[in-house]
Amino acid sequence: MGARETPSLENGYEPRFEAMCGALDSVREHFLYSTEQERAAAHPPWSSAASAAEEAAHAPRAQNAGGGQRYKSAHFESPSAARSPMKRIPLPPVPNGWYKALYSDALEVGDVKPLSILDQEFVAYRGEDGQVRLMDGYCPHLGAHLAHGGKVKGNALICPFHNWTWDGSTGSCLDVPYSEQIPPRARTRTYPTREQNGYVMFWFHSEQAPPTFDIDVIPETADPSYRLYKRVDWQIRSHIQEVYENVVDVAHFRSLHQMDVQSVSWEPVGASDAPTVKLHINLVRESEEQSGADGGTEIESYMYGPGLQVTRLSGKMKGVSVNSLTPLGDEKLEVGHAYYVERSDPASEKEVESFWDYYMDDHALDFNIWNNKRYLENPVLAKGDGDVASFRRWFKQFYPASNATTAEHAAGPVKEHHRHE
Repeated sequence: MGARETPSLENGYEPRFEAMCGALDSVREHFLYSTEQERAAAHPPWSSAASAAEEAAHAPRAQNAGGGQRYKSAHFESPSAARSPMKRIPLPPVPNGWYKALYSDALEVGDVKPLSILDQEFVAYRGEDGQVRLMDGYCPHLGAHLAHGGKVKGNALICPFHNWTWDGSTGSCLDVPYSEQIPPRARTRTYPTREQNGYVMFWFHSEQAPPTFDIDVIPETADPSYRLYKRVDWQIRSHIQEVYENVVDVAHFRSLHQMDVQSVSWEPVGASDAPTVKLHINLVRESEEQSGADGGTEIESYMYGPGLQVTRLSGKMKGVSVNSLTPLGDEKLEVGHAYYVERSDPASEKEVESFWDYYMDDHALDFNIWNNKRYLENPVLAKGDGDVASFRRWFKQFYPASNATTAEHAAGPVKEHHRHE
C-alpha cells in the first residue's frame, strides 16, 4: 500500500474542494426553490440580495495566522436565511413617472447643472430658446460628465473633454470637431421635460417608453393673485409608495397627528387605473395655528403619478402646498414642498409663518416613522385602518413590467381582521 496522500494545493485538493462546495450550493438551491421562478422571486434583480447565491459560490478566503489559506465552512441554510439580508423596503426603487429635476428659477438661459437623482447622473441645461433639456450625465465618447465644464451652444451642449456637440432633444451627436464622420453609435439618452408648477419635471421610464400620462397645471402656481411663500426640501430614508400610503392610512391621522377625522375619502380621478388620485379629509383638532374658529380644517390632495402632489388646506387661512417626491437612490428620497398663499388673505405674515410651520412640524412626525419603518408585504390590518390593498393595486401600475409579478405580490393579499363583538 502506498503512502497516504497529504492534502495540499500542489496535489489538486483546492480545486476538488471548490467543486464539492459548488455541488453543495446546487443541492441547496434545488431544495430551497422548486422552480426557477421561485428562485428569481427570492433574488429580484433590483435587490441587493440578488447576487447572494452567486457570492456564496465564490466565498472569500480568510487568512490563517500562519499565512496559509482556509475556506469558510460550507453549510445548509434555511429558506429564510438564504433570502437574507432582506431589504427594508423590497420594492423597485424608481417607479415610472414624472419627477422634479429642479426648480424652474434655478436654471437661466445658458446654464448647465449636474443632477444626482434616481441613483443616476444627469445633465440639465437651458438652451437659447428657453427650453430645458435633460440627458444622461456622462458623454458616450469617453465618459466625461457633461455638466462639469459643458457649454451651451444654441440649443445643444458641447462636451468639455473633446468638444463633441450633443442635441439634448434627440440625443444625437451633431458634431465631432476633429473628424469628418460622426460614429453611427454616437447617441445619448434624453428625457421628455415639462416646465410648470414652478418645477422642471422630466419623464422617467425604466424601459424608455414615452409618457403614458401628463401632469396638470396647478392653477395657484400660475395665478398672480397667489404668491410663493416658502420652499423646503428634506431627504428621508424611504420610498415613494411608503409615503403615499399615508393617504389611505386613516388610523394614523388620529394616533400620530391627533386629528379628529370627521370624514375621509380617496379615489382615482376617472378610471380605476387613472394615474391621478384625489384625497379629501374633514377634521377637527386643537390648533390655533391652522384650524378655523370652529376648530375645523379641510384637506384636499391630488397625486399626479408618483412624483407630484398638491395639497390644499382651509382652516385659519387658505394655503396650497405643491409637493415633489424624487428618488435619490435605493431607500433614499427627496421631499420638496412649495407653499403658496393668497395675496389678499388678511392673515399677517406672522400668522402665515405659524400656519406653515405647523404644517411642516406635522410632516416631521411622518418623517420619523418613514425613516425607520419596514415595508410589510402582508400586514395584519384591523377594521378602520383604511383600504391599503386597493391603494397598492393602484400604485403598482407605475412599476416596470419586468417587476409586475413582484409588484403584484407586494400589493396583496392584504386582509383586514375584524374584532368579534
